[in-house]
Parts: sequence; structure tokens; C-alpha cells
Amino acid sequence: MESQSEVHAKDIKITFKIAIFTKSLSRTNHKNLNVEWVSIDKILDNLEPLIDSYLNLDNPSCCEFQGGFFIEIDGNPWNDEGYVDEFRMTHNWFWALNKLLENDIARFSPWEESEMYLERNADGVLIKDYGLIPCWVPLKSLYNGIIDEGYKFADLIDKIKVHVDRRKQVAIDKNDYRILDLIVTYYDEYDFRGDIDKLSNAYIKFTLDK
Repeated sequence: MESQSEVHAKDIKITFKIAIFTKSLSRTNHKNLNVEWVSIDKILDNLEPLIDSYLNLDNPSCCEFQGGFFIEIDGNPWNDEGYVDEFRMTHNWFWALNKLLENDIARFSPWEESEMYLERNADGVLIKDYGLIPCWVPLKSLYNGIIDEGYKFADLIDKIKVHVDRRKQVAIDKNDYRILDLIVTYYDEYDFRGDIDKLSNAYIKFTLDK
């Protein structure tokens, strides 16, 4: 990993965003699709555009099921969509932050080519990754942000399952029915809520033991 000067942030903001793909030149190559990253708060208010976006792709793959944590440092973006990947990789954040409470250091990959490194001291966490500025952030803000936004994603998964069940009851096209099943498969691949619960409980215990 490249050596860069570390910065110290006073504040951070974490937002979970979902990639919404629309057709461009190709129906099969995700690189030829348009993409918009939308905050989970907006999606929770109205699931229809998200679900419709998958149905309109005809043959979505795992590459179209992406979402993760966008971090702002003192009002400026620290990472962007190039550092966010599929849901299964975003899930690694919960494991890593749990490990950090026990070992002071954690390494993990929240995106395909990631070399994410976390290091903890009394009140801060150093976050650094390939191509990003190494930054010390407030420990409390990092954990609360990941946990709070993570729970929003868990809420989204629950809503999607209910919404998909309702859509399947009126689905006529066999391909639509198949894609609706695929949506639930990719969103519900891991026990996000259970693992966020574990992280939240571990963080509460950590703060009480300090």
C-alpha cells in the first residue's frame, strides 16, 4: 500500500448508497450500463424505482447488486463509488469492526481490490486503503455511523422481501418472476441484521468496559 501522510478528522459522515443501473448500449455487459448511486434513505421511502431497475435489466448479475458505505471527512468525500462493491463485500465491514475492538488492528476487503487497514487507539481509528488518504477518524462516529446505516440496509432487506412477495403474486412474465427471486437472493445472502446486532452489542460492551 502506498505511503501517504495521515490526516486527522474532527468529524465524519457515513451514508449507505445503492447502485441503480439502467440500460445503455448493452443488456448483458454491466460496463455499458448507466449507474446512479442513491442514498438508502431515499430508497426506503419508495422501493418501486429500485425493483423496476432490476426488472428492466432483463438479465441482472451479481455485478448489478452493489451498495456500501460512502464516507465524508470534515465535509469532503473520502471514498467514492470506485471503492464500493457488491453487498457481500460491504458485509466485511461488520466483521472487521468487531475484530478491531479485540485486536486494535484489522485488515479486510470491502471492495474487490481493497487493502483496507484499520488501526485503533483510545478514541480514534486510522482508516486507509489503496489510493485513499490515510485518515484518523473519531472512533465513536465511525462505529455509530456504520451501525446506524447498516441497520437501514437491514430494514431495506426486510422491505424488499415483502415487496417482492407482493410483486410475484401479480407477475405474469416468467423472466420477471425469475428476477424477483434473484433480487431476494442477492440482498438476503448474508444475515446483515444479525451481524450488525453482534457489532452493536460488542461496541456497547467495549464502551462500558473502558
